[in-house]
Amino acid sequence: MIASGIGYHNSVMDTSVEEMARVTPTLMHVNVVGPMLLLRACLPLMLAKHPDRKIQPKVVLMSSISGYFGLPSRSMYCASKFALNGFVETLALELKDAQAPLQIFLVCPTTVQTKFRSNWRQHFGAADTQTSPPSSGVSVEACVDTIWHAFTATTSAGLHRLFIPGSAKLGYTLVRLPGIGNLVEGYIATRAKL
Repeated sequence: MIASGIGYHNSVMDTSVEEMARVTPTLMHVNVVGPMLLLRACLPLMLAKHPDRKIQPKVVLMSSISGYFGLPSRSMYCASKFALNGFVETLALELKDAQAPLQIFLVCPTTVQTKFRSNWRQHFGAADTQTSPPSSGVSVEACVDTIWHAFTATTSAGLHRLFIPGSAKLGYTLVRLPGIGNLVEGYIATRAKL
């Protein structure tokens, strides 16, 4: 399981060039470069032929729904998660072409009830540091249950996107439809501001 992540919320226009230059490298290194390098380093061992291997190799990567939707005040965070998701989707295609038996679970939750926000706010020195997890969002237990179910029930190799809660998958699908996609994206952006 690869579960590194750090966030940052502020609108582009309210973020100075200096602040963007300070924050963006950290977001990219923690959210993209670290997971890429770790996964790449593990691939040879995971894909090596082992005569005694009873189970298919699997990897779980924690990403975010923000890697599929642009959300207000999250442009830099979304950019890092879009990059991670793009890397994982491309890797899955490459492994499919190579007929590699790896199962990749790309976990894309909405807000999760953890101290994620207060931790990154503290890291970046934000004045509005929250000390308690958000009361809305998905519980950690619901995330773990969804991941565990997919991890134990899935038998096919390739990319498996896990949207948590499951209703997020509908949004992912609808924003890609011609015509209706912009309306759905606007609705999601409005809900994200709440």
